[in-house]
Amino acid sequence: MAEQDMLAVEKTVLKYINDNGEIKNTENFDIEQKFDKETFENCLKSLTAEEYIKLNVIERKEIELTDEGKSYAQNGSPEFQFVSNMVVGEVTSMATMDEKVGK
Repeated sequence: MAEQDMLAVEKTVLKYINDNGEIKNTENFDIEQKFDKETFENCLKSLTAEEYIKLNVIERKEIELTDEGKSYAQNGSPEFQFVSNMVVGEVTSMATMDEKVGK
């Protein structure tokens, strides 16, 4: 990373904070400003260490379904699918059930 790049990023960050009071969310700020992500992160660390800015780290966790989980959400659990394909009073082989709902 060039020193000139870091200085340009620092100048932009400090001007933005001066004009707006804060950067509400730095997550996409580097993209919006067309900064190199690593240079931007190093700039924030440097400005924080020099006590020019204060960072509040907000932890965010995302929960996402796997493909298997999406299938269960859409079609029900394997047990539900199995029982839903049974007919009361009808004898059905496991091979037939495997064909209907999979193994």
